[in-house]
Amino acid sequence: FLIDWLHIRDLLNQEKDTSVFKTLTPQLRKDVVSSASRFLDFTIWNQKGKIADIFDSDVAFVNEAVAKLYGNTSVKGAAFKQVKLDASQRSGLLTSPAFLMAHSGKDTTGFVHRGVFFLEELVCRPVGDPPMGAVAAGLARVAKADTSKMTQREIMESVHSADPSCNTCHIKIDPIGASFEIFDPMGQYRTTERGKTINASGKLQG
Repeated sequence: FLIDWLHIRDLLNQEKDTSVFKTLTPQLRKDVVSSASRFLDFTIWNQKGKIADIFDSDVAFVNEAVAKLYGNTSVKGAAFKQVKLDASQRSGLLTSPAFLMAHSGKDTTGFVHRGVFFLEELVCRPVGDPPMGAVAAGLARVAKADTSKMTQREIMESVHSADPSCNTCHIKIDPIGASFEIFDPMGQYRTTERGKTINASGKLQG
């Protein structure tokens, strides 16, 4: 139930751009989903944990391929083992490559999608559909702008703040989406994007 609630299994069939998801093979998709499933089984059943433990745990279950996504090069082989997370980088399932990849876009981090999912599915704050034509208008503004040296946060915030009808919802969505920007589309921790330090600060509105 939990793995489906978080839409992690969706990763098995999602279309991803191989120029961005360069190491995402069919086997790695299965491995990261298995990693999440093992973590949930351990936390809920073995440890008799609470729902909160899913989101603030300091352990993960990885094999060599999944461990690399965590920046861990000490795990070898296909067998899964329990490892301790770097608390300065990750905590719980929402910072796992499985969740982050499943909620990435085809060729981006899924800035908006991650924010909307968090609000609607985890804290039960419906966002609703965007105004008619708003998405197309936003994409058109991005296409006209020079975004080559902008972080994804800078792009999204400049696009959304330019239109009050967008900003009504995105003032709630964007701070949450931004908090996940310290992870690239593959769910790997990072501190910079396009040569700039990533600003992953955000505040839940309301």
